[in-house]
Amino acid sequence: MTKAAQELQITQPALTRTIRRLEEDLGVPLFDRKGRNIYLNPFGKAFAKKAKLIMHLLDESRREV
Repeated sequence: MTKAAQELQITQPALTRTIRRLEEDLGVPLFDRKGRNIYLNPFGKAFAKKAKLIMHLLDESRREV
């Protein structure tokens, strides 16, 4: 989480809160947490796949206009 937060240029607690809110909104956990490590679970992998597609389509749409 710390590395991801640094890459996004936000604090680690802010990233944790954002992920927690997203999981609450979706009604499923996106990560399996094992000690200090976290891994995308099947829900997280499915969500990430669609999110990447959405971001690609958004970039493509911007280029078109």
